[in-house]
Amino acid sequence: MLRGTPGVEKVQVSSAGQVLTTLSSTPPVQGHNLVLTINAKVQEAAVVPWRRACWRPAVHHNGVPFPAPAGSAVVEDPQNGTVLALATDPDTTR
Repeated sequence: MLRGTPGVEKVQVSSAGQVLTTLSSTPPVQGHNLVLTINAKVQEAAVVPWRRACWRPAVHHNGVPFPAPAGSAVVEDPQNGTVLALATDPDTTR
């Protein structure tokens, strides 16, 4: 849907490669626009914690703390489900 379709032009050429005539022509069709819903302020609020050197909170599982080497966040608008922010911090220690 986003790509659209390319145009096509069929031509008749001579043995020397010169275009003699256009047989048919189909113009290209533009695809649909992509509209993003990322909110800059919310995006910054989601990303800033990962930029801090101290951001590696301990996660507790069955009462035992262990470091969280990676994390991600998705913030959606509860009214309509649009994505307002995306943040990720993959484990780079591997």
